[in-house]
Formats: sequence, C-alpha cells, structure tokens
Amino acid sequence: MLRFGSGEAAAFDVLYTRHRGGVFRYLLRQCGNRGAAEELLQDIWLNLVQARARYTVEAKFTTWLYTLAHNRLIDHFRRHKGAHLISLDGDDEDDPMEVAGQATMQPERRAEILRAAANTFGSKGYMSGSLAEVAEQVGITHAGVLHHFGSKEQLLVEVLEYRDKEDVRDLEGQHIPGGLELFHHLLRTAKANVERRGIVQGYTVLTGESVTENHPARAWVTDRFAVLRGEIRTALLAVASDDVSEELADCAASAIIAVMDGLQVQWLLDEDVDLPVATQFAIEAILAAALAGSGRPHPLG
Repeated sequence: MLRFGSGEAAAFDVLYTRHRGGVFRYLLRQCGNRGAAEELLQDIWLNLVQARARYTVEAKFTTWLYTLAHNRLIDHFRRHKGAHLISLDGDDEDDPMEVAGQATMQPERRAEILRAAANTFGSKGYMSGSLAEVAEQVGITHAGVLHHFGSKEQLLVEVLEYRDKEDVRDLEGQHIPGGLELFHHLLRTAKANVERRGIVQGYTVLTGESVTENHPARAWVTDRFAVLRGEIRTALLAVASDDVSEELADCAASAIIAVMDGLQVQWLLDEDVDLPVATQFAIEAILAAALAGSGRPHPLG
C-alpha cells in the first residue's frame, strides 16, 4: 500500500489480486446479495485509491482494509433497515476469488472496455498503459476494470481475442474461410484495418512486446501465428497443383504473415504507405511464386 501511495500503479494490481476474494466473500456474507456486494466492493477499492496518499502504517494492511469495508457496510445498512453485521473474525485475507469477481457484463459494455484497452495498450504499450486510463475512457474505476476482467494480463488476452473476432464478425460461421477466398479475406482485413488504427496499433505493439521474457501475451501470439500459418498453408495447397510441396506452402504462409505485419508497422509510422494496395501486391507476388512450384523464378540465384 505504501508503494501504491508513492505512485507505483502496479502495486494496486497486487493488492487487488491478493485481497479481492476475501473482501468480496465478507461483503456477500454480510449483505446476502451478489449485486450489492459487487457494488460495495467497487466503492471500497475506489475509497482505497482516494486514500492512498493519506495511508500510514498503524496496523496490518488487512485490518485497515476490512475496517474500510466494515464502515462501508454500515453506510449500506443504514439505508437498508433490518440487517445486521457479522463479526470480521475468520475471513481469509489471501484466499483468491475464483469466480465472484467475474461479474456478468452486457456484450456492448464489454466491447467498449476492450476497445478502450486496445487504444491504451496500442498508444503506450502493455507495460506502460495503465488500467486507470482504460477505466477513465469508459467512465468506471480502476478497480471496476479489474473486477470484470480479473487481471491486467487477462484483459490483454481478451483484447487480442477481440481483434481476431472483429476480423471474422461478418463472415459465414464467423470463421476464416478456406481456399482462394482466404486470401481475399486477408485483403479485406487490410482494408478494414485502415479504419481501426487503435486496434492495429495495439496488436502491433503487443506482438512486438511478446518476444520479451515472461510477457503474458507470448503464448497467445505464438499460438496465433501457428494457427494462421496452418490455415494459409491449407488454403494455398487447396488451390495449388501437386507440384507445390507442404514445405513450400508453409514458407509462403510465413512470408505472407510477415509481410502483412511489417506493412502495418510502416503504415502506422507513415500514412503515405497505402496499406491495402501494398498488401495486395505482396500477397499476389508470394502466391504467384508459390503456385509456380518448382518452376518459380529465382532472381537472387
């Protein structure tokens, strides 16, 4: 708490993850209503944020935290006559909450938070982008974002998954197509990306940062590339002659992914780069070389 009070924003994530479960269960047991307990929990963490600069070590942090919760409950019960507080004794301060913090949220609201997170992580990177900035964009508290997504790492993963779902939202079955239609889909994606710079920027920054040690997106990015390579390889082999080997198709798939991601970086830095046109040129060139099989030209020897 002292680190959080001195300006270390990441310390809040540690406090919330460590203590949210016990506090939530205490609130739920006291008021007997999940919705009310969730609202009280957000209020308590907001009060904690507001009190961070005034916090001093006079007792255990958990004593201070549960006193904060106790006082908030008293206010709640004053507005709801007939209820009684139960003793604080026996609450487990470190037992994590597995499910309670994952409150049900309307899809539109969830998408709004994910877009805000994509913009924040995209402009500042995952490490520097704060949950407080995400929360401010959608009119909730820092604790509110954590309450719905559990952790910053989980929010990151859901931002990446949201981007991929957006890519296939209008397709039949909401799944990437096969055969030659897959390559048309890649071109449509490039055109759509021009209108969603924040998500493109977020994806670019996050995939770049994922190569660093212990980055939470590393496994997701690695798996995504593997799946996409497989889908492109399969689509290419479906339209190719028997002369095109799986090894050549796999090489072409890797090249297409690399070119698309690389062009996005250039476009983000310089809008004079025509992302859709350059993407089509690159994909057509790679396809032409791959479909030529063993007869493809080798201008570099």
